[in-house]
This record gives sequence, C-alpha cells and structure tokens, in this order.
Amino acid sequence: MNETQLDIAAHHYIIAAIWADCPEGTNPRATHAAMKAAREHVRQFVTAIGADTFTALMACHVFGYGAHADCGNIEPACAAMGHDIWLTRQGHGVGFWDRKELPATLRDACTQACRKMGECYPEFYRGWLYLR
Repeated sequence: MNETQLDIAAHHYIIAAIWADCPEGTNPRATHAAMKAAREHVRQFVTAIGADTFTALMACHVFGYGAHADCGNIEPACAAMGHDIWLTRQGHGVGFWDRKELPATLRDACTQACRKMGECYPEFYRGWLYLR
C-alpha cells in the first residue's frame, strides 16, 4: 500500500465514522490525532490481510468495488475499503461481508481481519471527532 492509498482509505474511514456514528444534526471534523489513528488502523488492517489479499481487494474495482460516486476517481477501491473497515469493525449492519462485488473468500478474510481489530471508540466533542 502506498501513501496515496493509505491517505484515501484513512480519509474515507473518517467519513464513515462521522456518517455512521456522530450525533444527529452535527457535522464534526476529525482532529489531527484522529486522522493519525485512522491511518494506523488502515495500516493494521492491510497488514492483517496481507499483501496478496490487499492486491486482490484492489483488483475488485473492475467488478464495481468503489464505484459509488463518493469514492472519487483516484483509488476508489481504497476509498471503499476505508469505509468498509469502519463499518465492519464497528459491527454495523453493512461492511465487507455484504459487498456483493467481492468474492466470498475476500469478504470473509476482510471481515475476520476487522473483527480481530475489535471496535474503535469514537468521541464527538465540540465539533471534533476523537478516536479512542
């Protein structure tokens, strides 16, 4: 994983945290520490799944992984991955396991890696997101 991929995945990890877990009617921003934590969480995930699985996951963009308009045009599979890491590790009803554009073995490997990471504890205070 290169630095651009890491930045994109971490950015979308933060977007998913805010989208899924912030209090209704608020629009917090991530602290520098939260962004640094997001980068580390993504790096841990990629290490857990290994280089071959990461490469296979990135190749799934040809099957529509990352095709959502919010993923952008640069490394959209990384954007989708960052989003799915947050949703899966937090136990939301969506995430890697329900991505039909991913092969079942890949969905399972990514879901297991997220479960091993455990939950992250977001805190929202005075317009800022903190990750604990």
